[in-house]
Amino acid sequence: MNRSNLAIPGRLNLAIAGVQLVTLLSILWAAGQVHQWRFVFLLAMAYGIVMNSGYAMLHEAEHNLLHANAIVSYWRCSFRRRFT
Repeated sequence: MNRSNLAIPGRLNLAIAGVQLVTLLSILWAAGQVHQWRFVFLLAMAYGIVMNSGYAMLHEAEHNLLHANAIVSYWRCSFRRRFT
């Protein structure tokens, strides 16, 4: 297969990254609201699962594969690092 046949789905990647961001912020907010350790544990597990895909997106951005525009990949990568 030729690399030119494999276009980077930039809009889809940014949409997925946006959903991840909202989910992570929601989990962090919820962690500040709960008062029982079992819920904190469940939220920590949820954060780890969502952030696992966040690391994958970070990895793609570091290799300029998140978006066709390298500047978008760079800034998305820089912003994503704040949640690791």
